[in-house]
Amino acid sequence: MKYRNIWNEKYTEYQNKETSPPGLEEIQRYRQVYSYYLRQWFPEKKDAPVLEVACGSGLFLNLLRENGYSQAFGLDSSPQQIALAQQQGFNVEQANALEFLKNESKHFQTIVALDFIEHLYKDEALDFLHSSFNRLEPGGRIILQTPNGESPWVGSVFHGDLTHEVCYTPHLLEKLLRQAGFESIKFRPCGPPPIDFISTSRKFIWDGMTMVCRLLNIIEGAVSSGIYTRVFMISGIKPG
Repeated sequence: MKYRNIWNEKYTEYQNKETSPPGLEEIQRYRQVYSYYLRQWFPEKKDAPVLEVACGSGLFLNLLRENGYSQAFGLDSSPQQIALAQQQGFNVEQANALEFLKNESKHFQTIVALDFIEHLYKDEALDFLHSSFNRLEPGGRIILQTPNGESPWVGSVFHGDLTHEVCYTPHLLEKLLRQAGFESIKFRPCGPPPIDFISTSRKFIWDGMTMVCRLLNIIEGAVSSGIYTRVFMISGIKPG
């Protein structure tokens, strides 16, 4: 696992080529896109404790702050990422996510891990899901985003990061969430969001491409989730 230490130590420099906090334009675009992706998945109460695993430079934490969530906390294993998040005043900690979730006594209403689970080995992924389940309050939600093994174009995303280990399909990750105890599992594509005229036009074209992919699966007789974007999101609820 030596490559993990080498790559994660300067992840922002090697992978994302980031040396400063995100700019206003990037923050605004992210806010528009992910407000749509995460619609109806945000906690109802603004003081709900929210944990972001692998918070990076703080784009999602910024979205939470702009929406009035006062109890958001982030963690990341990369010291560079944590430094960028701290520059923006976020409550973050440099930590190993698996160790944190096993040792932390606090419970959260929502745990978010965007582009994280694909970096884990299979045993680690199961540990992560079970530990997340234990750290959630009854009725709490887990939200994941990961490369989509069902997408014909996933290779450019999954093989574009040295530390990616496992590529999931929506149905496989659904099974893992159920095995960990989660219910009411839903997944969503991460395609063009209808936030302006251009992106709405792109979504219309993309929906047509999705229908073609579905038709090809029907012709073959294959079982498909119907999601073909390069990455997808999935959410599960802890019963209670």
